[in-house]
Amino acid sequence: MPNYIRSIKNFGKGLKGTSIAFLGTVLMIGSPQTIPLGFVMTAKGVNDAFRSLQGDYIKDSMMSVETSKIMNKLQNHPENYIAQTMPTVKQFLQSKLTENKQEFLKLQEINLLLGLDTKDKNGKSLEYNTITHILNYKLLRELQEKGIISDLKKEPYGERSLKNARAMIGNTAEDKKYRNKRKNEIKERISQQKGFLNKFKTLREELNEGLDKKTRMFNISFKKTDRTFNEEEIANMLPFASEDGKIDRKKFNVKLDKEGNVKGINYSVRYIVQLLRQRVKERYDKAKTNIRENLSSLTNGISEIVENEANARDEKQVISGPEDKVI
Repeated sequence: MPNYIRSIKNFGKGLKGTSIAFLGTVLMIGSPQTIPLGFVMTAKGVNDAFRSLQGDYIKDSMMSVETSKIMNKLQNHPENYIAQTMPTVKQFLQSKLTENKQEFLKLQEINLLLGLDTKDKNGKSLEYNTITHILNYKLLRELQEKGIISDLKKEPYGERSLKNARAMIGNTAEDKKYRNKRKNEIKERISQQKGFLNKFKTLREELNEGLDKKTRMFNISFKKTDRTFNEEEIANMLPFASEDGKIDRKKFNVKLDKEGNVKGINYSVRYIVQLLRQRVKERYDKAKTNIRENLSSLTNGISEIVENEANARDEKQVISGPEDKVI
């Protein structure tokens, strides 16, 4: 797509996003009934406006690419920086309902890589940069073997908490478990210290370390190749989305170009609705089971109380005996 056409579309997307965000804010400060809709509209509008400022052009992925040099400088990012942005409501729902979050993220990354430009307006190969963890690096290494990218490099960056990134896709169970574990460890370590100063010093050290789990991160760079992929090849890269060597069309929608090459793949609405119904049924069955167990426990408790009261009355009668009559 010519750059000037993309720029016009991106500008229009930004204006549309700003308008949606403004309308959503109005709804949020309106009646209580409109607050949920207002929140959703505001989140979508802000996300669209931000991605427009980035110069992002990627579709069907919560991964974005910064082509705007101004945004690169403001955020201290290298050129053509790839970042995880706030998911759309649809993407959040998809991730929340998907048991394996890595499958969802792999789908986002495949769509990103299928949509990236290979060369700039001068015909020079583009180099993309990102900061990510070892699991994503392994995926990129696998995709380099498949021919989607080339010149993959990594350098140590440091450690980061991925709490916010996981929260954006509804993957917080592991974080809650780790935070509770850390709290117990901190309490235990402080209790072992003697003297107030030692306890305070230990607490300060632990708070500097933080409650969130840190993940080792890397600076990654790579180039996108011109290679295209048919449906069978993409199915081979995404085993969870395939059936008999082809993409499962009941669960996934596939976008193809005129030559039959895959341009994008996403969860189908029918599949998401099916997952939603399944999740609702599971919660309903669990709630019904809990109610039955509670009623059974309550019934048994009442029966036990009645039986104890009856036994107590019988014992009282035996101990006291019949009253003596005075003649």
